[in-house]
Amino acid sequence: MSVPSILPAFRHILLALMFVPVSTFSHAKAPEPPQRLALQAMGFQPPGAGAMATSGNSITVHFIDDQHLLVTFAVRRLMKRLPDDPPDDQDRTIEAVVVHLPSGKVLARTSWRLHDNAQYLWNLGHGRFLLRMRDTLTTFVPLENLEHEEAFVEQPFLASSRRLAAIILSPDRDLITVETIEKPAVTAGDSSATVLNSPDSGRAQLNFYRIVEPVQPVDRVIVQSAGVATAAGLVNLSITSAGYIEVLKESATRWLFDFDPYVGKYVELSPVDSSCRPRPVFVSASEFVAFGCRGGDDKLMLGGFNMRGEQMWQQNFTETHAFPNFALAPKAGRFALSRNLVASGSGITADFAPSAFTTQEIRVYQTYNGKQLLQLQTTPVQRAGQNYDLSPDGLRLAVIRDRAVEIYHLPPLVGADEAAIRAAKALEPADVSASVNLMSHAKGPAAGKTVATEPAASVPPPPTFAAPQPTAAAPIVNGDEPATERRKPPTLYTLPTDKPEERPH
Repeated sequence: MSVPSILPAFRHILLALMFVPVSTFSHAKAPEPPQRLALQAMGFQPPGAGAMATSGNSITVHFIDDQHLLVTFAVRRLMKRLPDDPPDDQDRTIEAVVVHLPSGKVLARTSWRLHDNAQYLWNLGHGRFLLRMRDTLTTFVPLENLEHEEAFVEQPFLASSRRLAAIILSPDRDLITVETIEKPAVTAGDSSATVLNSPDSGRAQLNFYRIVEPVQPVDRVIVQSAGVATAAGLVNLSITSAGYIEVLKESATRWLFDFDPYVGKYVELSPVDSSCRPRPVFVSASEFVAFGCRGGDDKLMLGGFNMRGEQMWQQNFTETHAFPNFALAPKAGRFALSRNLVASGSGITADFAPSAFTTQEIRVYQTYNGKQLLQLQTTPVQRAGQNYDLSPDGLRLAVIRDRAVEIYHLPPLVGADEAAIRAAKALEPADVSASVNLMSHAKGPAAGKTVATEPAASVPPPPTFAAPQPTAAAPIVNGDEPATERRKPPTLYTLPTDKPEERPH
């Protein structure tokens, strides 16, 4: 996810974490020797120094399914001059290949001409992908069109008259949030408007789309409009197809998580003690993780939570890091976390020089108990992530490292893992396909400051952005008002099927 990530202004939030040895996290099995697929055989050209630490992506890897990868990378080629190129364009060529596993054979290939350095690709799951070129989105389904030698044939999704600023996918990839801003005036040599997730983007429009799962495989993505809203700026939503997480402030060091469904009464979840505002991220439809602080902005923690109102586990780190992002395998109850570790003395700033990053660390966790399954480091560092991915079954991790795609095998699911997945599935809030409604239930002066949404059309027209609705001028309120009652403190929990060595300490 590009919890995506994603995910996540957004991914420019920096975190410094302190590690406390906890037995639950300290028994990760050493990875088996990985399978290596040389990138050079796919046509890869090594990037220049520092290219991987830019705000965008130079190389990506995604599982299409358990037996195929989609790998993309920048290549250096002569490009024909376009007569109407905007002055802020930064044109580059991206090569995309479909790779068979385990043979490494390239089954299909194409090239895209992109016009900036921002993220261009999102994995929609089930073999489907979303592609961005400037402010236009298309979709493609490689395997369904492979036999016709049209693996990369694109279908229209969205053509916006506004600037695409952020795209957020739900953990099950069944809801897309597209955030746009007014196109700023730019001059020659100014690339500031080309980066997604800019923290100073002004009023944002949010369009929501549901991805419909077809009864049988089809060669295109079926999408339905699910509402539109506006906000005072870009919003870092923790959202699923059924609702979203609202963060309420009870005191200076105590915060409350609530799940707000689009229809029905909100659900009180676990509180968390944090000296800074926590940042929740859904990793499945009924589980989320959250970053928070323990006494200072340079001492943060990561905790796991569920829809039963329980804090399942907690972990702290020591290294300073920036731009965390996620890859999710909800059906396996697993997620991967990528962190860019920062060299000592670099300071906490969003404008890191490439030399400030020492490495990129990736960890794979079992969601329900926080058990670490794998930890590795990869170079070169890519700040925006997407140079790693979890397979849909959660049993393999693909990583770009040292000019190769490495495939790591993860431990199989045991009985307790499968029981926890079933328990998490039972906790999923009901998805009634309602229009997305981001109304806050916060009490006090914040009450009533809501975001207006429009109902989804039964047969939506081709999605094209229009100007923001003038009646939706109030900002999204994500719960800064104190609650009237104190909530029960969080408790770590175990499943009846857990063995003693698998239970959190």
